[in-house]
Amino acid sequence: MQYPKATVTKRSGKKSFYACCTIPEALRPFFKGRKQAYKSLETDDKRDAYVRLNSKEAEIWREFDQADLANHPLVQAAKELEEAIRHKSYVDFEEFEWRPEDWFSNELRWHLEDDLRTRFSEISGNIQSLAPEDYVAHAALASRIEHIYDTFLVEFRKLSEERFSPKTRGKLFSAVAEEYFGSVVFTRNKKDNQPKRIKTMKSERSKIETFMKWSGSIALTDFTRGLGTRFAEALVNPSSGLVNNNGKEVAAETVMGYFTAVRNVLTYAINHDYMDSNPWHSLDLRGIGRQPIERRSWTRLELQTFFKLDLPAQERLLAAILACTGCRLDEAATLEWGQIHAYEQDGQTYTYLDVTNAVVKNRASKRLIPVIPALKKMLDEFPCGLNKKEPQRLFSYAKDADGKAENKASRALMTYVRKVSKDQNFNNHSLRHTFNSLCRLANLDSEMREFIVGRSGSGEGAKYGDPADTATYVKALSGIDWSFLYKHES
Repeated sequence: MQYPKATVTKRSGKKSFYACCTIPEALRPFFKGRKQAYKSLETDDKRDAYVRLNSKEAEIWREFDQADLANHPLVQAAKELEEAIRHKSYVDFEEFEWRPEDWFSNELRWHLEDDLRTRFSEISGNIQSLAPEDYVAHAALASRIEHIYDTFLVEFRKLSEERFSPKTRGKLFSAVAEEYFGSVVFTRNKKDNQPKRIKTMKSERSKIETFMKWSGSIALTDFTRGLGTRFAEALVNPSSGLVNNNGKEVAAETVMGYFTAVRNVLTYAINHDYMDSNPWHSLDLRGIGRQPIERRSWTRLELQTFFKLDLPAQERLLAAILACTGCRLDEAATLEWGQIHAYEQDGQTYTYLDVTNAVVKNRASKRLIPVIPALKKMLDEFPCGLNKKEPQRLFSYAKDADGKAENKASRALMTYVRKVSKDQNFNNHSLRHTFNSLCRLANLDSEMREFIVGRSGSGEGAKYGDPADTATYVKALSGIDWSFLYKHES
């Protein structure tokens, strides 16, 4: 196991600087659960502290080595056998003298094995030679010691067959991660080769750094399926502090997000011949993390109840756009007046929303969204200039670094959604499901539904994005009863 580098730090109430090193997760039980190991550098001069850092780091790492070796199955088996022999000895043996690292020395291990073998044989022989009345009383002890001895031999032979001398370590995961962060693979989406959003890159990088903090200075050769399972279990363990989930159970989707980020680095390593295969490929994570909540459509009564509420104009229009178009929350929350278009066909005026140049989820989302007459009327009546900082926008929900406004919009809208129902399966996103349900009931074919909501299976929504198509969609949507939009439904 490779260990994290030590850093120079100050401790509360102490004058001297300290060497601080993160204790790898697997070794923390040997350090009473502590996450950090400290050694005083015995100086309050920062420059001198850095000079002394290497030697103190070596001391900390030696303690890590001791803990790591003490946890090895062979050392544990030898210790148990030693304790069993000492517990009830019929021979006057000298004291046992060995250190955990001695079992990994070619020069010492065979001597230690011979010593324990001899002691076991003598005790076993002495018990066998006892008088029948004494032997019965000690038969259970003999059986137990024999079982422990057999376990010890299995572990000793197993280590003998392995190349227990230090292996050549592969490239460090942290070094590969830094390469990955600087590559075009990190900055562009795999599906459409478009630049990733800033928020997406920050999130992915943060997840990878969380893994590195948890695993320590790990090499590519250290990756196993067991390591992946332990990382998943740590993610959902509140005491690990890896995921701040405000006391709630970590979702399975969140766990998968961390694994996707780490796997991206491993894929990069494979593509650059740093490793031959990905041990985390198809790792079974079922049962780890809270399962996703199934969203449900709003009932007609819930739609009526919601739009009869005394809603602010902004939240009323936002909810109407979601219910009448099935678009994603951010597509609606970031709309600009310049995205609303109209055209004439056969003496009729048809309106649509153009999100072909907006920040959307994927290529299929770049489309022209049909606007039904009832929604068009609400758009016409909605006041301009509501957003003083960005007057070109319809709504005033603040954007984040990626130009997304869904978080602010969701919080504002959920205040009124919760007045209709406390059901956790019922929320803003449920309106997207509701639109699909309304379309299905009106017999709109699946291809049309998929295009309108920006979920085209072909990923080529643009070829269906001519304004003339809008008339077809609006006519098809006219078969739906939209009267729930009004406070007094006809």
